[in-house]
Amino acid sequence: MASQAASKKHQHDHTSLPFEDDDLMGRTWSIYNGSFTVSGCGSDFGPINTPDAYLRIEHSCPHRLGGRNRAIELDILPIFMPRVVNLGSIYLDRYVDDTD
Repeated sequence: MASQAASKKHQHDHTSLPFEDDDLMGRTWSIYNGSFTVSGCGSDFGPINTPDAYLRIEHSCPHRLGGRNRAIELDILPIFMPRVVNLGSIYLDRYVDDTD
């Protein structure tokens, strides 16, 4: 991530049941260089209903659509401690039609 003001990170467990919100698993803020660490724990009722973790990043990075707050969501594979997932660089100011 490019240097930016702090942005909020939420780790959630997706819930597919009707009338039920996704469960918050963790929350953090990025530091001066954009890096962050978030951890959380999730569980769902039933043997076939495993947690479906995702990361929601709320930010206000410069974008051609204006400077309003935006959010992106990234699916995360479920892992068990002490394993760690490194998501690498996440470019918040890229456009859908950008090429590498």
